[in-house]
Amino acid sequence: MLLKQLLSCVAYCHNHNIVHRDLKPENVLLEASKEFDQIKVIDFGTAQVFDPKKELREQIGTPYYIAPEVLNRHYGKECDIWSTGVIAYILMSGIPPFNGGTDQEIMKAIKVGKFNFENKVWNGISQGAKDFISSLLTYDHHKRPSAEKAIQHAWIQEMSVMKVDETVAHHALENLQHFHAHNMMKAATLTFIGS
Repeated sequence: MLLKQLLSCVAYCHNHNIVHRDLKPENVLLEASKEFDQIKVIDFGTAQVFDPKKELREQIGTPYYIAPEVLNRHYGKECDIWSTGVIAYILMSGIPPFNGGTDQEIMKAIKVGKFNFENKVWNGISQGAKDFISSLLTYDHHKRPSAEKAIQHAWIQEMSVMKVDETVAHHALENLQHFHAHNMMKAATLTFIGS
C-alpha cells in the first residue's frame, strides 16, 4: 500500500534525524515495476538534518502540503506527517483538504486547519480511512502521531494485508493526476492573467 510505504520512508528519515519538508505527490515515485507497494521518495533539496530538541524556523514547502506550524515558523519532523495526511486526502478524494484561489488563500485555510469529509466523494470511503487522515491532519503537531505510530493505525494494518485492488489503485492515481493537471492549468491561467 502506497501510504504505508510512504510512512515507512518518512519513519526511516525521521529515525535518522532528517525531515523532508516538501512531501507531495510529485516527490513520490513508483518503481519501474509499477507495483503500488514499491515507491521512492525524491527531492531532498529542502530536507534538513534536525536536532529533536530544537524547532526549525525556516518557512519551506509547497502551499497545499505545508503544515500550519511551518507557516508559524515553529516546527519539527511532524510537518512531514501533515503532508502525508494531505497526500492521503487527495489520493482518496481527488480534492485538497485546504483550498483557495491563490497561494495566500490556501495558506490562510491551512492556518485555520479546518477540513471535512462532506463532499459526496467521501460517501464510499470507510470511517477507518477518515480516522487515519484525521490523525495525520491533527492541528496540534505535538499530538500528531509519529510515522511509526501512523503505520500501526488499524486502517493501515487492515489495508496492508489486503491484496491491492488495481482498480482502486488506478483511481487513486487518477485523482492525483487530475488534481495535478488542475493545478497546472490554474498556474498557467494566473501567469497569463498576470502578464
